[in-house]
Amino acid sequence: MSEALTHTIRVAVAGAAGRMGQTVCAAVESAADMELVGCADPVLGVTLAEVLYARGRHEEALGVVRGAEATYAQRSAKDPDLLQGLNLIAGKIEADLGNAAAAESSFEKEIALFPQDVRAYSNLAILYALTGRGAQASATLNRMIGAAPTAAAYAEAVKTYRVLHDPRGASAVLGYALQRFPRSPELRELARR
Repeated sequence: MSEALTHTIRVAVAGAAGRMGQTVCAAVESAADMELVGCADPVLGVTLAEVLYARGRHEEALGVVRGAEATYAQRSAKDPDLLQGLNLIAGKIEADLGNAAAAESSFEKEIALFPQDVRAYSNLAILYALTGRGAQASATLNRMIGAAPTAAAYAEAVKTYRVLHDPRGASAVLGYALQRFPRSPELRELARR
């Protein structure tokens, strides 16, 4: 085998976002002879960080998050939608690394930018519960429902209460949610479980 074939190919991805970006990043990451070293679009930074996080490569994922933040900071036209999910994945990484304060800050940033996206609220509520702040966990779920009073938000609250082993909280939210959204398939499924 030639020496050229024994080296890792370093790849930087630019300009592919959404599902295409995820596919490209995942393909490069799964190739034995390739290493994804960067991307020029903050959306790809989110995707790459999610791929690395899912593989347990937390420090690398955090580096990608910081790179995406830097890329965004250099943009002349700031479109916050490009950052959706970036602070969420940063919070998950920081939480897994044991940095509760940084995780909390990241989740709060995601909520401030995207108050209708329920994912950061539920992650923040779980973080609060795990750090002995149960009242703040419940308040965060109430805040989520207030910001996004949808069947999906109520379902997320029910699931989070269940993760937190709070059947009373889950039952109370589910009962109210079913009154507001009686035709919601997701809420009806949660009621059957």
